[in-house]
Amino acid sequence: MPKSKYRQEVAFLYRRATGIDLGGCAYCGFPRECLDHVPPLRIACDLDVQEFIKHGGRLLLYPSCAECNSFLGKRDLPAYGQRLAFLWERYGQLIRTKTWERWEIAELGPGLRPYIAARQKANARWIDKLRVVERRLIELDLQGRENPDQGSEAGFDGSAARIRAVG
Repeated sequence: MPKSKYRQEVAFLYRRATGIDLGGCAYCGFPRECLDHVPPLRIACDLDVQEFIKHGGRLLLYPSCAECNSFLGKRDLPAYGQRLAFLWERYGQLIRTKTWERWEIAELGPGLRPYIAARQKANARWIDKLRVVERRLIELDLQGRENPDQGSEAGFDGSAARIRAVG
């Protein structure tokens, strides 16, 4: 079977995760723009999916903003908590420490002013996302569970060949 046809069949087997707010990104709460495949579709296509499901593996879809989905990419972070922790680190790395005052931006040259203003806006967005991700990590810790679906979630131990259930 051609790889593209197999990919379409695998994509059809994913199902929406339950127990999370579907109105926004499952990670940062910003508006939903796409769906995050867990495990990533690219990795799932390399597996014997029927065998994976037979042994308790789950193919889940999480609502996601484009930015969170892009950062998570094809990383094999099978549990919701692991995905949140990765994003917490990533957004933390993006935040710039320098916050410019309006008068400082006004004094900049016309070429630099829009760049600094755009960076300030992005920085504020990343801070907002980081706060939501951090809150969700704390909520998971308080609930003592690893994913919002409250079931076992498909996972890998680092090699795509060896499959185990994470629960």
